[in-house]
Amino acid sequence: MAFTPKDDLIGDTMPISNVHTTPHAISTDAKLGTLIQQLHADQTDLEKKLLKDNSRTKSAKKLFSSEAGQKRIGLALKRVVAVQNDIRGHLDKFETRVNNLMQIRGTTDLLILQNYAAAIQDKKPSEIMALNDIDAHRACLLIPTMKFNEGVVKQQDVFRTNAEKMILGDDYDEAQELKEKLDASVSLELGLIKTYDEYEKDVARVKSSMVTSDGIAEPEIG
Repeated sequence: MAFTPKDDLIGDTMPISNVHTTPHAISTDAKLGTLIQQLHADQTDLEKKLLKDNSRTKSAKKLFSSEAGQKRIGLALKRVVAVQNDIRGHLDKFETRVNNLMQIRGTTDLLILQNYAAAIQDKKPSEIMALNDIDAHRACLLIPTMKFNEGVVKQQDVFRTNAEKMILGDDYDEAQELKEKLDASVSLELGLIKTYDEYEKDVARVKSSMVTSDGIAEPEIG
């Protein structure tokens, strides 16, 4: 769905499908992308019908259209929240697996990590990473004495990433993809809220300028 410019029906209100919504919707979930574009098409059809409606004043048309737009965006926001909850549910499982290993699990585990720390204390980060040993990475991240190795301290993020890859294995790429989708969904949510707020301002402007009511019906959104 192309980003169609608005006519004079509801002023400068941003269309539902725009650069702040549709691209992020598609990146989050294909069905979300389709939903946003369909809501945009439905809103556009409504506006076209209202332009031909001679039974309402121009202000009445604007009010009806803007309120309908708000309801459509409300439907989209509910779907976005549901998708976000689903993504977070899957991410939580991966994060739990990582977090369980990225902490010291009792006295025996502490002794093992301290022995690793003693053995690799003076090694370069590249040498430690070459070991491809999860406990060596855990020691770099969890044992305080490793803070004396400046190279390790500077490479903490790399050690953390490598540790996550070792823990998650084949699931690491899926976890990263889910994080990207979650980020896109947050951007989508913000874009929808921004558009909703524009409709809300438009509704307020129209209501403040209307002197008398002309029997506007409540918009029904299918």
